[in-house]
Amino acid sequence: MLIIEVHLHRFRNEAHYEFMFNVVELMTRFPAIETLVVICLEELNRLLPVEKAMLDRQRKSALTLRLEEADQRVDRTIVGINNLVRGMLHHPSPDIAELARQLDIRMKDFGRIVQKAYEEEAAAVQELIDLLTGPFSQHVATLGLTVWVETLQQAEAEFVQLYRERNTELANRPEGPMRDLRKLVDVQYHAAVRRVEAYIDLNGGQDCMEFVRELNDNIKYFNEHTHHRTRHDIAHAFVQEIHAQPYTGKPVIPIPTVFFAEGGKQAVELAFPVDFTVTYKDNVEIGTASLLIHGKGAYKGSKTVTFNIGL
Repeated sequence: MLIIEVHLHRFRNEAHYEFMFNVVELMTRFPAIETLVVICLEELNRLLPVEKAMLDRQRKSALTLRLEEADQRVDRTIVGINNLVRGMLHHPSPDIAELARQLDIRMKDFGRIVQKAYEEEAAAVQELIDLLTGPFSQHVATLGLTVWVETLQQAEAEFVQLYRERNTELANRPEGPMRDLRKLVDVQYHAAVRRVEAYIDLNGGQDCMEFVRELNDNIKYFNEHTHHRTRHDIAHAFVQEIHAQPYTGKPVIPIPTVFFAEGGKQAVELAFPVDFTVTYKDNVEIGTASLLIHGKGAYKGSKTVTFNIGL
């Protein structure tokens, strides 16, 4: 009976540490094994506390969650302003429609702000705010967008502050990448396994059989379950109803509000584009449009919802 292969490279950091912690505990419960792998055990006992310290700092902090929520508020406000401006392109008042057209042209210069990386997005949003509160402030007031712009300013200020705090937090993490440390831990694990298998080949190893059985049970569990445990299927998510969108003659791109709950836990709102991305179909002409939500990061799979475009 040999020790089966463990897929260490597939494990997320939490699972890797948990597996190795279990291995060390198992080795120390069997005197014969502990004697065989004493040098490897010493190294594992030295490395694992370092891995845990690194892991504790790399886990998603409350600050990171708040940053994602602030970013989502900024994104939604921008999408809301865009949709309102495009809706007023067909306003019955020619003067209002013309102001909306002028503002729409300028806002298009910014492209898809919500798809930019944090640092690029922050700079672009500030430039947009400067535009809306400066040269186009009269457009904003006449079109009734003042509250929206004020909301955007507040959300952006909060985002920038949290972004700075998060960067400070990242700078204070332990040095040395987790990947390199995991390699060192893995070397000691494989060395210990080879010593046990060699001992069994030479001596029969009856005193090692119970250890091997328990280790193999542990490996099977981690191989089959652990490295998949944080990949939630977004097909089971709840998507808030998307209200009818105004026809503009151009692609309509609402960002859905998506919630996910599992195992009786409280539902959490997913962040775009951190947890999911979106593609659209039939989203120009009047009628029913489709919106495909793609899981990202800790989420996998996809989910389709529809919304209406009308006058």
